[in-house]
Amino acid sequence: MDKKPLIGISILAVVLLVLGSLSNVVGHQTVQTSQQNLINERINQRELLFQTIVDITNNKEIQRIILKSQMMNREFPVLDIPVLTKTHLKQMYFIGLVLSKGISTSMMQSIVGKHQFSNQKMQREIESVIEKNAALKKEITQVTSSPA
Repeated sequence: MDKKPLIGISILAVVLLVLGSLSNVVGHQTVQTSQQNLINERINQRELLFQTIVDITNNKEIQRIILKSQMMNREFPVLDIPVLTKTHLKQMYFIGLVLSKGISTSMMQSIVGKHQFSNQKMQREIESVIEKNAALKKEITQVTSSPA
């Protein structure tokens, strides 16, 4: 009996087993890389959202519109509007996360309902400012077009 074909088949089987086991490792690394990319993308999306909020909040034209609305509603306007930074926003975000754990959904909806824009004219004016500002418009387009 010739041993050469048997040795060849054995070597081929070992090679196939090794290649099969390597493909699992490569597949695992691909999944890990894909998951890491998703995590990084979510972080980047959150950073973009935070930057957009900061830019809208610190826009002088939008601040002027809100101040004018407060004066028309006979509310006491804040004359010295502080600058919002991403650090402040992140702190408020995490405080909101903590508070949301202890507040019911209906209570949160009630709070949000009380603080929503009730002035359609002011909302249209703010949207107009955003439409005219290319940087803000681009940021908002990126935020709204990114997957949730």
